[in-house]
Amino acid sequence: MDVKQTLKSCLVFAGLSDQELDKIAPLCHVEEYQADTALLREGERARRLYIVMEGEVAVGKFVDVASDEPLAIEADISHPGTLVGWSALVDPEILTASAKCVTDSRLLVVEAAALRRALQSDPRIGFEVVGRLNHLLSHMIRRMGRRRGVAAEVMKAADE
Repeated sequence: MDVKQTLKSCLVFAGLSDQELDKIAPLCHVEEYQADTALLREGERARRLYIVMEGEVAVGKFVDVASDEPLAIEADISHPGTLVGWSALVDPEILTASAKCVTDSRLLVVEAAALRRALQSDPRIGFEVVGRLNHLLSHMIRRMGRRRGVAAEVMKAADE
């Protein structure tokens, strides 16, 4: 899959025309990562966005415990077409989750500062991308709420 096809496969960029994607594609490059590579760390400045081309990336809250492996809290597995690192497009550009490759992965990398400039310079592209990003975030928030509801039910049942 090439850069434009990967952008089209991602919800946030899927509504852009080929001409609009031609403006975004030069801001992207492909990188390959080995399994267990940390991509993002919660709390750090968000400088890059990633779109999964091949492989799987775990995204979530990871808590260090006494074992060798951090405990994952609310982790999701990102598959091809998934945007990772959306915090780079939202002020204050601080990562709200961590991410690491679960398998060897091929990712489309977008430098956030360049993308933000492109979105500001073309209001139509900016409006489309931000609208789709809002849709994505809304979906994530609803999904987290459902998970917390299920977790609360499980905890309540365990106490009985």
